[in-house]
Amino acid sequence: GVTSVLSMMATSIIIGLLIVTVSRTILGRKASLGDVWQRTRPRVWALIGQTLLIELILAVITAVFAAIAVGIGWALLGSIIANGADEDSAGTIILAILAILAVIAVLGLAIFALMCKLCLAPAALVLENIGVMEGISRSWTLTRGYFWRIVGIRLLSFIIVFFASQIVSQGVSIVMQGLLYAAPDMTLAILVASTLLSSLVQAAILPFDSAVVALMYTDLRMRSEGL
Repeated sequence: GVTSVLSMMATSIIIGLLIVTVSRTILGRKASLGDVWQRTRPRVWALIGQTLLIELILAVITAVFAAIAVGIGWALLGSIIANGADEDSAGTIILAILAILAVIAVLGLAIFALMCKLCLAPAALVLENIGVMEGISRSWTLTRGYFWRIVGIRLLSFIIVFFASQIVSQGVSIVMQGLLYAAPDMTLAILVASTLLSSLVQAAILPFDSAVVALMYTDLRMRSEGL
């Protein structure tokens, strides 16, 4: 849990830093790490707060869909659970399973669509120096008319990140398993090294996705606002 919270906060800050860096690069300006940090630092807590708010929105939507799935399951299976199954219950059970799977599928699509609509909020917050809610509203406005373009880019980005991380993680896992087999007395050191390498892999992959967000923001402002 602590790792997830820290990772989320670090992600927010890195996105802010990369958005500033990419925006300067597009305009042909070179900025040192100190310059980028000076530009991003006043917006760090706003970035973290915005990330928490978006995560809360996604959690509420997930809870609503979970309640719907539970309601469907109880409506269809309540009597079976209370009275036990009989020969005529198979169809009802299959129907309940299909209905719950349909709700889960719709939830996944809804979460992904909302993430696409809100993915430009950090860029707007940092570069336009606006508030948390204004950044979310700005992202919603910028993606209007370009939703499927954003969906395609985000989907491709997720696929690239997933396969890159899986390939590297599996390679690290195989090496570590070999070391554990060869040197069982060094189990603790090997596990620590494995955790460190996994963290480094995530740290190397994260900037790619953040840079994609920064480029999408700039691209949409060029297309819709003549930036």
